Amino acid sequence: MKMEADVVIVGTGVGGLFSALSLPRDQKIIMITKSDLESSDSFLAQGGICMLHDKDDYDSYFEDTMKAGHRSEEHTSELQQKRIC
Repeated sequence: MKMEADVVIVGTGVGGLFSALSLPRDQKIIMITKSDLESSDSFLAQGGICMLHDKDDYDSYFEDTMKAGHRSEEHTSELQQKRIC
């Protein structure tokens, strides 16, 4: 099956959808998702968007984000050690 588009967007979460909506309406857009639309992290957030208020809030923000994303404790610890603030 041959598909043609002016723009290809990889990801159907908030970023991908915002990008698609920001493009001119005459553009042919193809959006690629890893599985189905309901499996994106943005959809699973059910409207909740995390934001870091200031550097002092980072540890709490990081922990909440990792829990919401269902990351393992091992993976979370590894990421926490590699973080750059």
